[in-house]
Amino acid sequence: MRHGSLRYPVAAAALLLLAGCGPEAADAGRAPADVPYPVGALPPRLPAAGPPGEAGGWDVLSADFHDTTHGFALLYRCPQDGDPVARCEQRLSVLDDGGWAERTVPLPPAGGDDGVSAVVTSLGPRTALVTDYTVDRDAPGLFTTDGGRTWTKVDRDASGTTVRIPDGVSPAFWCDSPDENMDCERPRLAAHDPATGRLRVLAVQPPLDLAHDWRVEPLADGTWWVWGRDPASGDLVVASSRDDGRSWRTSRLAGDPGDVMRVDVFGTTGRTLYASLARESTATAETTKNPLSAVYASTDGGRTWDRRWTHRQGRAPWSALGTPLVGADGSLLLVTEDDRVFRSRDGARTFAPGGSPDDAPGAGRWVWRTRAGYLLTDGATIRLSADGTRWSEHHPAEPFGRRG
Repeated sequence: MRHGSLRYPVAAAALLLLAGCGPEAADAGRAPADVPYPVGALPPRLPAAGPPGEAGGWDVLSADFHDTTHGFALLYRCPQDGDPVARCEQRLSVLDDGGWAERTVPLPPAGGDDGVSAVVTSLGPRTALVTDYTVDRDAPGLFTTDGGRTWTKVDRDASGTTVRIPDGVSPAFWCDSPDENMDCERPRLAAHDPATGRLRVLAVQPPLDLAHDWRVEPLADGTWWVWGRDPASGDLVVASSRDDGRSWRTSRLAGDPGDVMRVDVFGTTGRTLYASLARESTATAETTKNPLSAVYASTDGGRTWDRRWTHRQGRAPWSALGTPLVGADGSLLLVTEDDRVFRSRDGARTFAPGGSPDDAPGAGRWVWRTRAGYLLTDGATIRLSADGTRWSEHHPAEPFGRRG
């Protein structure tokens, strides 16, 4: 089964996680009761968008955080007229103990027609790997252990195995035998060694035909989730690990979803978990980058799943930017590609347009999970939230002000 292309680990500069929405009852006789949430707890919200054109034309290309006071952000600025001779600029900003500082990273220049596609991955408070796919897709990665003050070239090929996902590291997907189109028949889960930056394959792989993903982040309790197909039946399954990849447990998502693009598990273990699913063959697939197919829910920690929503043609919304926010009150919030916000207050059975002025997120913004919580990028601004309600604001381009 072909899942996609990978010869080297991939992390997303602009991750699009998917979620489903729309009114439809759960499967008859199979819907368990959602775990109650605290009375009076706050719902999720989004911060208002910042004014356009600030920060000297810089935009966040890729960002990753170890915690709320340590992180890395790659920013870029390209010619506005598409001049193929002009060069795109890329700069690195590092958050160290709460303050941002510019660091020099030896990335190759990219022409205006090339665009930029570098990715920064945090491997610790001051440890990171920068991988640039713009000019040479096989070029070594750049590794730092001192917050970007010095860099070492690191081969992208996997070397050896590891028995667990190291602390502070998120897994990557590895393929050692892609075809001529860079498609991979058998991606494997791997992790970077935070001491050397080298990629090592997990000794115990999830027991499924693994589907590669742009990014995998743990839930708040440290549980890892991946998805793929059961090798024997071909059923769509998710796999979870509560011991950093030493062992895995699988569970089935019922029904025949067809050609699946992505499955995203989100929520809080101990309460309701959700799994959103996107197919390539839905009616909206030709008009949106993130067609939605179904939303599942689990109230037993992911052992069993019930379908809460199924795609129906003509029902809005039909897309979502980023991972859904789950508030302390148990409600869900989704941001759509057409810049609207939808909420669910009944466990993803129905969704309605959001009502707060702060819920107008601004075109092109999306949300994804990091170890520091939800992360939202808006131009050169980064916002973080541990609970999806209260947001802190970061301006990684500020150190560039002295040089323009």
